[in-house]
Amino acid sequence: MRQSQLPFQNNLVPTPAGKVPIKYLTAWFAVVDPCSLNHLETMYRKAKSLLDAGHLSGDELIVIDKDLKSFFDIMGACERIKNTPIPFSYSIFLKKFIFFYILTLPIGFVAYFEYWAIPISVFVFYVLVSLEIIAEEIEMPFGRDANDLPTQYLSDMIRGDLNEIFTE
Repeated sequence: MRQSQLPFQNNLVPTPAGKVPIKYLTAWFAVVDPCSLNHLETMYRKAKSLLDAGHLSGDELIVIDKDLKSFFDIMGACERIKNTPIPFSYSIFLKKFIFFYILTLPIGFVAYFEYWAIPISVFVFYVLVSLEIIAEEIEMPFGRDANDLPTQYLSDMIRGDLNEIFTE
């Protein structure tokens, strides 16, 4: 592959809009998440240094570039999940709806189930409130709480696997 065909020649990063200088992406992603661009820029610089040192061929660089683009797209999707919480009004509406539903449920059940309407309503209340609590708990999956995704552990595992691959 010729040097002019490299994906990040002169610090240009390929994007859907064409090749963009890394400094412009830095300014744009600093608003979104400074860490995202730092990781992308570090990975592209590392790939360029491996190419310059002769450890990568042009074909390998194309494969790495494709994977880096994929990785960055996935990272963007995770950022959107992280930064889009359930609106407060939606959460309040659900709580009110569950309350009024459970309040009127025994009235509809009493004709068919008589006194069994009370334990059935309590059970339905338990299930609906449990689902609401679970929804609030998993609303933000990328954090440091006990029920969040173990992103640090996954990163450490990937880092270990990559170190093992590169040391062979």
